[in-house]
Amino acid sequence: MSRISQIGDDALAVLSGCRIDGLNVFLPPDRLDRALYVSVNKVLENLGGKWNKKVQAHVFTEDPLAGLDQCIRTGAVALLSKNGFFPTPAALADRMVEALEVEEGDTVLEPSAGTGALVSAAKRRHPDCHVVAIEINPKLARKSDYPTVTGDFIDLELETKFDRVIMNPPFELLQDCVHTCKAFEHLKPGGRLVGIMGVGVTFRREAKAVAARELIDAFGSWEKLPANSFRESGTDVNTIMVTLDKPEAA
Repeated sequence: MSRISQIGDDALAVLSGCRIDGLNVFLPPDRLDRALYVSVNKVLENLGGKWNKKVQAHVFTEDPLAGLDQCIRTGAVALLSKNGFFPTPAALADRMVEALEVEEGDTVLEPSAGTGALVSAAKRRHPDCHVVAIEINPKLARKSDYPTVTGDFIDLELETKFDRVIMNPPFELLQDCVHTCKAFEHLKPGGRLVGIMGVGVTFRREAKAVAARELIDAFGSWEKLPANSFRESGTDVNTIMVTLDKPEAA
């Protein structure tokens, strides 16, 4: 499948509003100008869809959900996902730790730890902090420099609350939205979360994205990261860095 360069924000907004019904992808009802339609059509054709005038949809021969979702997350067609694992580059990890503002003796959670790049960065800067890492993939967990709980963060019932959370969750099917919302629940009052999310959370209309966007609007802020922030990890996925602060207890 051919790869195209970064997709414009307008086209991404249209793609995020598409409706999938079986093998058919329906464009949003709003009429598109010619240039925008051409851009969107090119993406859908690269994903394997073909416009069918009778159906009034782009028709695929295979389920289009995963391909369209990855396209919206990455802003490009046919990027390889490496099973969703893109380690956080060291420079970005250090920047996230700086924004985290860890204090002496803080407990720090990394809920989707991979090989532990973020907790390692936290320990480099703050050797006295107490880190807890969780990773669903046991092969990755074994490569971490710190003890790692093997399991799916979403399914784990954690009683512990943490002073800080630092995270780069999986993005597929808006998992970043779900992980971020749950991680915020595990912050202590006055705690802070710094995480990486796909840029789709800023405009997608699905309930998961809306919930995460409302959380960010209520308790924090976000900034768009440069397009090449994860290039050394094998992707040009469009990402943002989110900072959330849990209010102090009343």
